[in-house]
Amino acid sequence: MPHRKLVAIENKAECSALFRKWRDNFASLATPIGDHTLWIDALGISAQFWDSHRKGQPIFWNIFSNTPVRFKQNMIVEVNPPRSGINPQNQGVFAQDEDGCRYVLHRGRLYPAGARIASTDFLASATVDICDVSFSDGSSAACALVCPLDLDPKACVEALAQFVGDCANARELAGAQGKELRVPLQRVADMEKLSPELRGNFFIPPQEAKIGRRRHADVSAALKTSLESVGIKHANARMGRYGPDMYTYGMSRDVLFEIKTEYDAASVQQAVGQLLIYEQLAGRKMRKVIAMPSAPAKALMAVLDVLDIEVLAFGSSSKPKFNRAALRQLAGGEKPARAQRR
Repeated sequence: MPHRKLVAIENKAECSALFRKWRDNFASLATPIGDHTLWIDALGISAQFWDSHRKGQPIFWNIFSNTPVRFKQNMIVEVNPPRSGINPQNQGVFAQDEDGCRYVLHRGRLYPAGARIASTDFLASATVDICDVSFSDGSSAACALVCPLDLDPKACVEALAQFVGDCANARELAGAQGKELRVPLQRVADMEKLSPELRGNFFIPPQEAKIGRRRHADVSAALKTSLESVGIKHANARMGRYGPDMYTYGMSRDVLFEIKTEYDAASVQQAVGQLLIYEQLAGRKMRKVIAMPSAPAKALMAVLDVLDIEVLAFGSSSKPKFNRAALRQLAGGEKPARAQRR
């Protein structure tokens, strides 16, 4: 599958703004540990974000671990985009896609103690998406997608946790080899790992009243408007007690839509079950489409392909926007271009 094409962000002011957005996204879901460490217990990930100096030069220094204690001794990976311009020695990169959605990426080179992980080895075996990033000097580089910055903070930190998990697996295997990594990391990724669930009571602090937003309805309205704009007839009548979010009619093969405002594994699993049930209740073969902010990780996308379920991305849940070209392909009975992870 071709890699996504992104363009590096090299402007100093933009890079500084993205650093702050990334830090604030993480901090909004984290518990402070000491003066500098941020810990997200639900994902088992900790971080420190520094707007600092090294050898007299200003730098972004962002380090991540899977424990909140002895942080620097247990550091797993640094993701340090340059403050401006191009620096191939910095493994971090800020970049954006053709829709203007912005991301943090990593060139893939890791240096665990006593070993070396080449970028080609890591990128070939990572479970996160790989993108081709072009730079203003005409160069380009394959990079691992660390996290999106324009989705909600939860999507940002979940993607980040997946990337840090890839790095932890790579370091573990490289350490066991004690030399330059040669064994494909996918062997580690493919091994099912048992993560014991936490037991016992936990504390839920009091929360202030908040204003909620019915994001599902916003996405549904945007989908309705977009379908109308390309002349696709649609409805959302219930099938007995069960209600698909939307479906088309009058086509050679009608389409079932299930809307999810998150792209985590639980949302995808729920959507798969709903679509399969609705198709059986309809009593005929239908195209099944999950409308969600962005495509899930490629391993899950491969499962959806086997189940003949497609993904239609709409970007931010607060400002959903459907690609009308993809909807026209639906109207013509074609398969839309594969959704990309934002």
